[in-house]
Amino acid sequence: MTVTEKYRYWEMISDYDMGTAEDMIKAKRWMYVASICFTAVGRLLKGLIVYNTHKEAPKSDNLVFLLNRLADNQNFSSTENGKRFNAEKNDYLDLLIDITYYRINDYPFSYQKILDRFIEEDTAREVFEKTLRVIAWLKTFGPEAGAEGVQ
Repeated sequence: MTVTEKYRYWEMISDYDMGTAEDMIKAKRWMYVASICFTAVGRLLKGLIVYNTHKEAPKSDNLVFLLNRLADNQNFSSTENGKRFNAEKNDYLDLLIDITYYRINDYPFSYQKILDRFIEEDTAREVFEKTLRVIAWLKTFGPEAGAEGVQ
């Protein structure tokens, strides 16, 4: 598989996740909206890592780590797209942190904060809108946007 094909895989499942998030909005399953949005961003970041660095994506779901993994790659950061990515990434960092904050956490220490897992409609819709902004920005570094990955 080429890096473009691998990117397309990650992009496809990210898009699928966002469709699922829309379905969760229609179903009024608010806490799942944030969790699925989180997953969608992580998958797209992994696709961009593969496409722009020519290396497999790390097995991590930490959005800030993934963002920095891409930003810190010397091959990517030295390109025009890499320079633009690094110049703009701080504009999106708060959005990533917000998306991360509201995702479902199934670790044992979350038992004590069960009510934090349930979010209201306004928050779910806000997370969804922020995710759309982040994804639109991230996609500008993929193949069709003229990023410099290998075809």
